[in-house]
Amino acid sequence: MPQADTLSIQDVQSLLDKLESSRVQALSARLVPARDSAHHALDSLKAIAEAMEKEKLKLEELEKRFGSNIENTKRMVVSALRREASSDLPQIQTLADAKKFKERLESMINRFGEVTGSHSKMLNYFLKKHASNLKGELGDLEDLLKDVKAAISAFEQERAPAVRCANTLNTILQKISSERTDEQAALVTQERISALELDVANLKGELAALLSSQEYADARATAEKLAQAERNQEQFNARLAETFSHTSRALSKYSYGVSKETERRLRVLLEEPWLALGEQEDMSSYLILLSDVHKSIVSGQIQLKDSDKVLLHLASIHSALPQLQKDSDAISSEIASLRQEKIGPVYHAREVEALIAQHEEGLAREKQLLEQLKKQVAQSSNDISSLLTEVSESLFLITGKRYLVIR
Repeated sequence: MPQADTLSIQDVQSLLDKLESSRVQALSARLVPARDSAHHALDSLKAIAEAMEKEKLKLEELEKRFGSNIENTKRMVVSALRREASSDLPQIQTLADAKKFKERLESMINRFGEVTGSHSKMLNYFLKKHASNLKGELGDLEDLLKDVKAAISAFEQERAPAVRCANTLNTILQKISSERTDEQAALVTQERISALELDVANLKGELAALLSSQEYADARATAEKLAQAERNQEQFNARLAETFSHTSRALSKYSYGVSKETERRLRVLLEEPWLALGEQEDMSSYLILLSDVHKSIVSGQIQLKDSDKVLLHLASIHSALPQLQKDSDAISSEIASLRQEKIGPVYHAREVEALIAQHEEGLAREKQLLEQLKKQVAQSSNDISSLLTEVSESLFLITGKRYLVIR
């Protein structure tokens, strides 16, 4: 036993290996006499087989007619005895050798039992002396097998605490490996966190400088004007769509049987009437189209329940279109002019803000991961400490001496 009171995991593994080697040597020493006795019994069985083969059967007159069957049976028994008795028994140097020896012995006894059992009546009647010798040798082999089984069973019981201790050591080594992996992952995660924190700090500094600049203030004022102009355009379009909605039934009925170009213009008025006011459209063609729809209602070609109201709406739209076009052009011109001005700092500020938000989300995830890794490391450390205590207790049961086991 080691004289020191403190052992490392490697020391414990070495100690267990030495104890195992010592026990195996003791088991081998205990089984060597059994192996020698088994060899002696097999030699005796060979001799019995040879004697049986030479034995001349004396048959009574009534037995002679079964003579050939009796001789065949004798040859079968002799052949089986020689075959099994000639088998080699393994040298016993390891636990595997001991188990192999036990299994070989057990197999031979079972085979001998099968052969002699199936022909026991013939053996006991015609070869009584040899049958008695056979029974004695097989009994000796069975006694040897019991001794071998008892020795191996005692060995297994004796080494059980050491096996459990070795299994615990393997578990400790696995947990240490897992702990180191988590520690390394935590270091890498902390590096990512530091890098992200530095990026966030730099981005916030950049954003603060940008927001405090005159360039940003001018761009923001322009962006607010542009946003208001775009809202005005949306409101204008919504009011225009509402105005044309009162004429939708008339426009839909007029679309039957017209040309493709007329049908396209009607669809514009029904779905996106503000497009009719754009520069790419001919305003006069829409004025003519509205007049034609008005005439169709007046002439009765288009039948409507509330035709008077629709006629009023059509007339109102017809007269208002030129001014509506001017209003639309004014809004579009304002938007186009504002878009020509520099509002890049506003967009840049939004990009920086989005990057900051993205980095902060990543920081939150990385910090959560780091916390989880730290918990796993702490749990592994606690588990390892508990298992090292178990190993110390196991060593006390095995050696009778108290050891402090450390990593």
